[in-house]
Amino acid sequence: MFAFDNNQTREKYINLLRQNPNGYVLKPNREGGGNNKYDDEILKLIENEENHLNSYIAMEKILPPKCTTCLIKPNGKHLLHVECINEIGIYGTMVTNVDTNEEYINDVIGYLVRTKTTDTNEGGVATGYSVLDCLDVSQNNNELSKIFSQEL
Repeated sequence: MFAFDNNQTREKYINLLRQNPNGYVLKPNREGGGNNKYDDEILKLIENEENHLNSYIAMEKILPPKCTTCLIKPNGKHLLHVECINEIGIYGTMVTNVDTNEEYINDVIGYLVRTKTTDTNEGGVATGYSVLDCLDVSQNNNELSKIFSQEL
């Protein structure tokens, strides 16, 4: 991950993006979805609005494994077998004393799984790009496989 606010490294990072725009994502320093820049959008931003780069951070794109997943449309009547990727976020909590650096709590408290089709870059659930999902950690999911292999 890198930012563009340091004049000593700015040009180096811009050159990295020019050489491989498909390997990075530019994320604005603000909340909300739909504002990330990918692929050719990165090159356009560099060429047309280079002075706006300070409001972005660049992250190396993570390329998760793809899997075939069953998605049920909102009406519940259609089952789609599509190629998807899963994004797993781990939540933690930490309580420390800033004066003594004493750590009282440092625990994993949960996770969130978002699943989206491989043809989209965005990942927001509220914006309709992805769905909330759960992990299947069972060793034997034959019954689920039978259910999901049938059309509803």
